[in-house]
Amino acid sequence: MFRRLLLLHVKPTNLLYKDAVSMLQRISGRSLLLNLIGNSNYYSSSGGSRILTIPNALTAVRIACTPGIVYLIVQNDLTYAAGITVIAGLTDIADGYIARRFPSQKSVLGSYLDPLADKIFVSLLSFALAYASLMPMSLFLLFMSRDLLLMLGASYLRFISQKRPRQLSRFLDLHVPVIEMKPINSSKLNTAAQVTSIFASLTAPVCGFAGWAGLPALW
Repeated sequence: MFRRLLLLHVKPTNLLYKDAVSMLQRISGRSLLLNLIGNSNYYSSSGGSRILTIPNALTAVRIACTPGIVYLIVQNDLTYAAGITVIAGLTDIADGYIARRFPSQKSVLGSYLDPLADKIFVSLLSFALAYASLMPMSLFLLFMSRDLLLMLGASYLRFISQKRPRQLSRFLDLHVPVIEMKPINSSKLNTAAQVTSIFASLTAPVCGFAGWAGLPALW
């Protein structure tokens, strides 16, 4: 059954990727892993090895903003934290739009960097909010465990999709377009729900509805 589920989530496009899929199919545990992280489609890419693109620059800005937002939350400067969070959200919208509108701006690095930035953003901000008692610690642990599983699974798939002999240096080389990740709708909805919970928890004290009965429903 897991092998059938695997085939629903992967789309082999060349011999290298077919080899990786075949290997996953032979080992049921790996098939299960791919199914568990099935909120992303993995497909081979023969190009897109550019690093310096506008979407990647915007994603880097979002990553750079995250520690500053965490610091402001811990210092209880929630108004400034909320403002920078809005800016970070706008960069996320902009980099996605540019990558879709201008194919030359798409890259394999971007397919990794954008979801990684989302996971860094969600994990660090949810931790800061839980630390400041603005969000349940259990919700932070839920976010963290899910995102950690996804990152480990994506790294594993990138590694086994390399040409033999597999090398750590090739795995870390961002110019090597082994596979590209393409999030599906359920993944986008999940991330949107996480960000909504975080933003509501952050702005509730600022807007004066910290005791709002609907807030726990978002958690």
